[in-house]
Amino acid sequence: MGSEGQPFMVQAVYSFKGQNNDELCFKKGDIITVTQAEEGGWWEGTFRDVTGWFPSNYVKEYKPSENVSLSPLKTGSDLVAQQRAYRTVVLNDFIESERVHINELQQLIVNYLQPIEKSHLVTKDEYATILNNLKEVITLHEVILGGVETAITKAPGEQRVGKLFLSVAPKFSQIHTTYCSGHPKAVFVLNKYKEQLTCLVQAESTNLLTFIAGLSKPFRRIEKYSNHLQELERHLEESHPDRGDTQRAVSVYKEIASSCMMLRRQKEMEVEIANGGVRGWEGPEIAKLGQIVHMGSVAVMPDHKDRYLVLFPSTLLMLSTSHRMSAFIYEG
Repeated sequence: MGSEGQPFMVQAVYSFKGQNNDELCFKKGDIITVTQAEEGGWWEGTFRDVTGWFPSNYVKEYKPSENVSLSPLKTGSDLVAQQRAYRTVVLNDFIESERVHINELQQLIVNYLQPIEKSHLVTKDEYATILNNLKEVITLHEVILGGVETAITKAPGEQRVGKLFLSVAPKFSQIHTTYCSGHPKAVFVLNKYKEQLTCLVQAESTNLLTFIAGLSKPFRRIEKYSNHLQELERHLEESHPDRGDTQRAVSVYKEIASSCMMLRRQKEMEVEIANGGVRGWEGPEIAKLGQIVHMGSVAVMPDHKDRYLVLFPSTLLMLSTSHRMSAFIYEG
């Protein structure tokens, strides 16, 4: 492995072109900074600011001459110390913002949800719709916070925050997908009882609009994780064992944020349609058609105008949108 204070570097004996997103690409003779030298035939390393996996038998150990400067590989001890200092700042900022986020979500339960439940203004099912899986969201963020707080107490070379985020990503995606899917229905119920709930929360010295805005915090927070991880990656030295996982986590959390945003927008449209927001529809109340089974868009030739196909248990509707995208129009 690398000498004291220096990274372990290898030189490519053969060219390698990775087939997967988490695999490295390099040519014969290229110098790679190893981040993880694991048993099993595959190592992880950094080349040209990209970190990925490669077969260990494609490389040999590289020992630069003493008169060869390592500055192009950013391995100077001063720079490493500076990166570690910045990394600590980034992680502390994340910890502080995550604590604030958790506290704000907990206050939504104490200041709004508990009084609404006790008031019996809404049915049990409607209350469950408003509550959604907010408690699960809070628990998940407490786990993430605890993991990062633990990581920052370890030696700089052993801090695996990227690995932590990758490990919780499936659960993170599942819980936030559920929340984003249910959020439009929760807002619909709150607007349905707007007058009664406004009086209730005013009596509690709170504000209904503030509550509705607060319910958007979980999915607005999702968008920030890839930015936090990207900032963390900027301050990870090329040889850090968490560099590859952090790079991959940036992509994973960008995708989660994007898919949650698209899902929430679709569910907003479904709620609008299901509650009668369709011009030109002369059939029974749309709410009586049952739950929407599926909704998708198609481009109709020859003008490529978008049409939305909305499938109910026994009915299929084709809709368009108004020029200002403010209403749905029945097309057949």
